[in-house]
Amino acid sequence: MTYGCPVCYGASETSSSSGIAMAIATLLGITGTVLSAIVAFAVRMNKRAKITLNGDVDLPSLN
Repeated sequence: MTYGCPVCYGASETSSSSGIAMAIATLLGITGTVLSAIVAFAVRMNKRAKITLNGDVDLPSLN
């Protein structure tokens, strides 16, 4: 017979539940950081594309 952990039964003040809460917070922090970096990169590329399309930047010739 197997038994579930205290978290499965709703115990809120155990060491495993505080560890799980820290793990969730860490994973959310990492995910938020990565998504923020992706959004910042997309915004930067969009800004650079607009500058290039306006002709404000001279691009080197490939010929």
